[in-house]
Amino acid sequence: VSDLKLESDDRFEFNDEFEYDLSLTDIGSDSVLLLGKISGKTDIVCDRCTQKAKFEILLPELCHRYENAYGKELDLTNKLREDILLSLPQKVLCQEDCAGLCYSCAADLNEGPCDCEEIIDEDFQSEDPWAALDAFEESK
Repeated sequence: VSDLKLESDDRFEFNDEFEYDLSLTDIGSDSVLLLGKISGKTDIVCDRCTQKAKFEILLPELCHRYENAYGKELDLTNKLREDILLSLPQKVLCQEDCAGLCYSCAADLNEGPCDCEEIIDEDFQSEDPWAALDAFEESK
């Protein structure tokens, strides 16, 4: 992880090592083809409940072409880091059916219902979806 210069942020932490199997193949004209795979795990923060979970990164078909490569030292860092970062999901869930947090008291609904859930549901049972806004406007 430190060799790839992967930095943790508020959603992902790179604490585990990555495993890789890479090979260079001569493709002529002073060029080589990097083929291989990378796998590893990262700690993620769920977008719904903010709990940490593990996310498996699996890049089974890496392929990069390097031209004018003979007699030179190839730095694979930028390409491999980019591949790993692009494999991270835009929306992160700790589990597929994550219930998230209560929008009133912020209780983790994966651990069970909160005390305010029934009250909130009654407030939003109106057939008119704009009723809550009308009530807000009247209170001004």
